[in-house]
Amino acid sequence: MSLEERDEVLCVGPLEVHLHQPLARIEGRAAVIGGHAHKVLVALARRPTEIVNRDDLYLEAWGGERQSGDRSVDICVHKVRKALDQAGPGWRFIHGHKGLGYRLTPEPIRRPRAEGGMPLDGPVQIDPAQLRVTIGAKSVWLTAKEMDVLVYLADRPGQVVSRGTIFAALWHGPLGPRDRSVDVRVGRIRSKLATIEPKLDVIHTHQRGGYRFEPTRRKTKARRNPAKIRGA
Repeated sequence: MSLEERDEVLCVGPLEVHLHQPLARIEGRAAVIGGHAHKVLVALARRPTEIVNRDDLYLEAWGGERQSGDRSVDICVHKVRKALDQAGPGWRFIHGHKGLGYRLTPEPIRRPRAEGGMPLDGPVQIDPAQLRVTIGAKSVWLTAKEMDVLVYLADRPGQVVSRGTIFAALWHGPLGPRDRSVDVRVGRIRSKLATIEPKLDVIHTHQRGGYRFEPTRRKTKARRNPAKIRGA
């Protein structure tokens, strides 16, 4: 896992933690985290994958020594978890270690395999729990929201599903006139799948209609024989 500090932002996997603003981002989605909770998150982000004890976190956030029984760190971690869960529901970021402290390590949440319409016997093998799609012998990994979109369409093979329907089901609200959240995710899915099988169209676009899941091989145009030169 890489840790980069640039433009006053700490990047740990899909998580971006702003150092001087009460803000974090997960794949573009903002999570507002202020006060001491933000300082605790920054302290964890500076030491990713490392278990940081409560005393060190308290020192970083409050600048002093933690008193026995003080649960300020635990309360702040709870606030951070809640904010990150809302912005990145497909990820688990902060792990607790009883008697030791906390560790910041982004891990995709293992989810149950969706039922009905999943193309487990077709050319596209979808594993929602691992956020993985396999075609042939090659695999690619999606983000949680990309997987949600793919699974939603795959559960309805051959059916044209409107952008508004997809957005309402996965973002739990109405699709705005300029909101391209669905289109962006579909584009990313297509790009990733094309890296492992460029000759397979998995998601088809229907102008002003929506999207349709139906893996089909692209038809290759037959090469024409060169015309004979007259008089030869």
